[in-house]
Amino acid sequence: MICAKCGSILKCKKNGVTVRYGYYAGYFRGDLFYCPNCGYEVITGLSNEIYEPDYEVDYDFSER
Repeated sequence: MICAKCGSILKCKKNGVTVRYGYYAGYFRGDLFYCPNCGYEVITGLSNEIYEPDYEVDYDFSER
């Protein structure tokens, strides 16, 4: 993957981060990548929803 801000190759920062998103009650697993040049971060490769409403996630972007 290439950074859309500066054109550098993104590097993996952490595999298996957990994300809650939108109105979903469960969470998703993905991988966190970052740009070593400008610090831009992106989460990619989200899996299917894992339904566990009380699970403590790494990133919470829910709209509850």
